[in-house]
Amino acid sequence: MFDAAQSSLMTFVQKGIQIRQNNQKIAPAGNGAIPGLAIVAMAQQEELNLTMSLTASNVAGSNATVAKLKTDFAGGIVQNMKNLAAATKGCKMPSTTT
Repeated sequence: MFDAAQSSLMTFVQKGIQIRQNNQKIAPAGNGAIPGLAIVAMAQQEELNLTMSLTASNVAGSNATVAKLKTDFAGGIVQNMKNLAAATKGCKMPSTTT
């Protein structure tokens, strides 16, 4: 059960990394989200390392690591909202009225 949960968490972290890498590839030069994406990249490396450090033989340590991951993920959500705002700053949505 532990291995399945760790594998699922690893998949979640790796998907986030893939999304961020794609966003870095498509961000035009000078886009305001670029610095924030670099922040996300560093945080994701920590999340990856923390996920790999989880072990069934040290439940207390793993519980502390999971608590840290929860905090990191919450911070990532906030950073991603900042990145979205920076990426779309100055963009105008097309009118939906006819």
